[in-house]
Amino acid sequence: MKRIETELTKISAGRELRRSRRRDQGFYLVSICGYTNGGKSTLLTTLSGAATTVDDKMFSTLSTTTRLLSGSGKKVLVTDTVGFIRNLPPDLFDAFDATMEEIYESDCAVLVLDFSDPMDSIIEKLQTSLKILIPHVERSNIIIALNKIDRLSVEELQNKINSIESSIFGYTFYLISAQDKIGIENLIKGILNKIGVTLQVELTLPLDERGRKIYQWAAEHFVIVNAEWNNKIDLTLQVNEEEVEMIARRVEKLADARLRRPDGGSI
Repeated sequence: MKRIETELTKISAGRELRRSRRRDQGFYLVSICGYTNGGKSTLLTTLSGAATTVDDKMFSTLSTTTRLLSGSGKKVLVTDTVGFIRNLPPDLFDAFDATMEEIYESDCAVLVLDFSDPMDSIIEKLQTSLKILIPHVERSNIIIALNKIDRLSVEELQNKINSIESSIFGYTFYLISAQDKIGIENLIKGILNKIGVTLQVELTLPLDERGRKIYQWAAEHFVIVNAEWNNKIDLTLQVNEEEVEMIARRVEKLADARLRRPDGGSI
């Protein structure tokens, strides 16, 4: 027991060192958690792309489970953590708690549930998982991913949503299929919003009444990093992914308006 406790202390210290180094390099940390067979590993692969495994030496002991979030353009690391265990033997509490540190120290915890399970099992796993997380993770930092919706008919899906609605009230949740990549884009946007990742976009507007109205709207809703008024209105805005869509919808009917990222990529 003494030897195991010593090893656990070393493991904990090593993980803390790696987390500290990641944060020093500007990484955000996202953990995927939940019961085994909920689809955690599949979701990690889908979020990252199989070829984006982090194999830097400082991550060597986690390289098989920690990967970069793909397609976000941001320094976000996603880790597939240990599966939750029902009726955990008391002798394993300390070991289990040590493995959970990755979740407790993350910026966002994505709780994955197999939504094709029987309803009573889903609710039991949800409630048990939240009891494990809540003492250590802020409620506002938890995202619930209801996975494997590809196995459900439209009617079954709606019935299950109605049944679980009260249990997930107050939490951000997404309907996904990690295997078929359904709802993954929205989940990624939700993760970026949850951890507070922002980006800058460039908006060009015509110098007329239409452009001035949109400028006024933008000034009321977003942070304007830079504004130049010449023969047109050029704005640099600090926004999140959800706000990019708001702006795009606002200017979609203006043929002489242009929304793009600083690297020149169009939106």
